[in-house]
Amino acid sequence: MAARTAATVGDALAIFNTFMAAYSPVIAIRITPLAGQRSFIALEFLLDEPASYPQTMELALGVALGVIRLLLGADYAPLAVHLPHDPLTPEAFYLQYFGCRPYFAERVGGFTMRTADLSRPLNRDDVAHRVVVDYLSSITPLGEGIVESVRTIVRQLLPTGAATLNVVAEQFHLHPKTLQRRLAEENTTFVILVDRVRKDVADRYLRTTGIGLTHLARELGYAEQSVLTRSCKRWFGTGPAAYRNQARLQTTVSAPGSGRGPNPGNVSVSC
Repeated sequence: MAARTAATVGDALAIFNTFMAAYSPVIAIRITPLAGQRSFIALEFLLDEPASYPQTMELALGVALGVIRLLLGADYAPLAVHLPHDPLTPEAFYLQYFGCRPYFAERVGGFTMRTADLSRPLNRDDVAHRVVVDYLSSITPLGEGIVESVRTIVRQLLPTGAATLNVVAEQFHLHPKTLQRRLAEENTTFVILVDRVRKDVADRYLRTTGIGLTHLARELGYAEQSVLTRSCKRWFGTGPAAYRNQARLQTTVSAPGSGRGPNPGNVSVSC
């Protein structure tokens, strides 16, 4: 909200950079003007590159894109995305996710954007802006929201196959044992959180989409569909296909007018 109450998109990104520690204290955003009415939004690590640098960089780019789309609209696409490593998945996935052409093995990670987009005015509310900035200034990266913060990062890392304790701990600049201790103080563990996130994601996709099971397995960070099947049996008492059919049947039965019998033309499985 602090970013959305800034004067322009560029100002909002500056605020996001200032309070980046609330998400990850090791990443900074830098805006550099380019020729041709373009600007480069660079994401830089403030510490030595972590061992999981490619996955961490892609996670950071995904978060930054989410903020940009919050400001410029859900369908906004940069001119290009730059990744300082070789592709971890087929290039088509990057094009689909970022909505723009990916460039790999670049010197710096980030986005090329139109300068005019950064100058676009936002609906500014000075009072709300001050309240939110004061709040963000008062919080620390690790507070009562550590569990939700870990859940958010795990959800974003799952498709990369890098949702590990070490990688997530790096996002908070913590030793893995320290993160484990913080989670234990909240009466949970990293393994439990990852499993719950996977269950929630699987439940949502199976209930509300027609995503293929192989694709869903990748979305959950599983190397094989058979692992998804075993997990679904543990979570839901049945395999993923059967669970999806049950969910669709429940949706049909609970739909308005369904008491007169099935009406496939009007059944919706979307939430």
